[in-house]
Amino acid sequence: MSGEDLDPERIAAARAVISVPKTWVSGDEMVWVNNAGKPPGFKLRGALETVERYQPAGLFVDIYYKASRIPGVRDKISFTLMLNGARILGLDDNGVSHHRNDFGVGRPLYGQEVGFPHLHTVSDDAIYGYAEPLEAAPPAELWSEFLRRATILYAPPLRLPTVQQDLFT
Repeated sequence: MSGEDLDPERIAAARAVISVPKTWVSGDEMVWVNNAGKPPGFKLRGALETVERYQPAGLFVDIYYKASRIPGVRDKISFTLMLNGARILGLDDNGVSHHRNDFGVGRPLYGQEVGFPHLHTVSDDAIYGYAEPLEAAPPAELWSEFLRRATILYAPPLRLPTVQQDLFT
């Protein structure tokens, strides 16, 4: 984590951006890009517009999706609100692993491991790194929860890319 991520002004700006309504302006279709690998992963970037109808280049949503190869293990999915190169809000579902809260001093889950899915939020000591557990839910419900927490309006429903099972071998 860089010193910029600890700057109180940058932390305050991140919190302000999260709380202000933003509009999804990347259209009604989700256009995924194959990120290679086996199984293949997919990425999507969505542009946002502020209430002043301004579209800052450093403010956008990144989504990553990778289908699980293991029966009974949820697919990997990550929704991220980016601001000038920093992940200021994120919702991750990575299956069976855990995340350790090394940031968020004074918050209830500081120093503890949190399972998936979880929501990354801004703390006084870091823009990124503190996670709060969420109830397991289908990806479309996690997408709706992310949009609500990020205060993003008019985003399309989540449509995951089609993954052919023969690509896994």
